[in-house]
Amino acid sequence: MPIPWMIASVLVVSAALGVTLTGVVVVDKHKLSPRYTNAMNNSTKSTRSLKQRTGGRIKNRINQVAMRFFRDLSRSKARRRRYGNDHALVPLLLGKVDPIIPNDDDLDDLSMETFTLEELASYRGEKDPEDKNGDMQSVLYLSIKGRVYDVSAGSKFYGPGSNYHAFVGTDASRAFATGCLNFLDTTNCLTSNLEGITEPQKKELDRWLELYELHDKYHLVGRLVQNDPVNELLAADDEQEIVANSEDEKLTDQ
Repeated sequence: MPIPWMIASVLVVSAALGVTLTGVVVVDKHKLSPRYTNAMNNSTKSTRSLKQRTGGRIKNRINQVAMRFFRDLSRSKARRRRYGNDHALVPLLLGKVDPIIPNDDDLDDLSMETFTLEELASYRGEKDPEDKNGDMQSVLYLSIKGRVYDVSAGSKFYGPGSNYHAFVGTDASRAFATGCLNFLDTTNCLTSNLEGITEPQKKELDRWLELYELHDKYHLVGRLVQNDPVNELLAADDEQEIVANSEDEKLTDQ
């Protein structure tokens, strides 16, 4: 049989059997049963979803590495400025030195301003309808381990629309500790709750705390409280007044 006819015969037989010359089965999914068609579609969706999740994890990991690098770069500059340490960067990047932890005694200062989470949320650099003069629009406060810092000088990093704006106006200590970047999760990420974090994560949190404490442009402005102390005092006075009135009424009845 001439060579061209042999090739033509192979092509015809291959087409009839649904096989290519490379051995790959050619399947017309329109001729398959709905069961197999659904299986193929689900497999395609699963593969696409896996790629998206993998891509998301890689992106988050890159962001975490970048954030920690620039954090430690800033820490090294602060240590050089404050303590004359000119060779701090490499040990900091390698995690070979302990973070400098501030003493919380300064938080006991009666002149130190206090913030509830609700009050802190007003300092996000966003327009507040109740702020008629616009005084709050440029102010950026964040809290870490209950210490409130003014980071307004870093508006390009923390201002509205920036990468780290989610950290502003709240206490995101858990996110700092764990490296979580799921800013929509206020239960396991953007929260001050540190329950269950590991020792390495505690040290990571202290590294971030050192950044804000020693930074030359960020300043400690107050502390975070669960309840407004002024309201607590007023409530206590009201309670004492109620008790006193009750005792007076008892004496009057006698």
